[in-house]
Amino acid sequence: MPEGKSFDWTHVPTNEDESAIYASDGTLIKRFPVPYADLSAVVLPIELIAFQAECMDNAIQFTWSTATETNNEYFTIERSEDAVHYTEVARVQGAGTSAFRQDYSFMTDNTTNKTMYYRLRQTDTDGITEVFDPIAVQCNAAGAARACLIEEPLAAALGSGIQ
Repeated sequence: MPEGKSFDWTHVPTNEDESAIYASDGTLIKRFPVPYADLSAVVLPIELIAFQAECMDNAIQFTWSTATETNNEYFTIERSEDAVHYTEVARVQGAGTSAFRQDYSFMTDNTTNKTMYYRLRQTDTDGITEVFDPIAVQCNAAGAARACLIEEPLAAALGSGIQ
């Protein structure tokens, strides 16, 4: 492609091993192997802004927000005593596909003053899940927060694994 010129272009898969980009006038711009062609198709299911927990009387209020969502079926809140073995606490319906901020919340009973670990699992409409790093929550017997408000920043969320 000549330097300093711009083109309208089209991506065309030429066969199973190769793809190509053509200018609007049909001129071949570049051929490349398929693994490189598929990089633009990778879409993260959600962009998590924050995942928080707040102790209240005999309950814990969870709130989380997303910047965008793509084919998001639902969220699962999971709990663990050891940060290894988790059980499902609740499912909250996702927004599907959204280019706008979405805010979610869920409240669960809290009957212990032990440190418990909670994590958020996101499930796509095709069943693929993404698990975010856990947060540690400890509330005292009266329900007052003891190092209970914890945020999961977007940078840490992007480091999570897709399963």
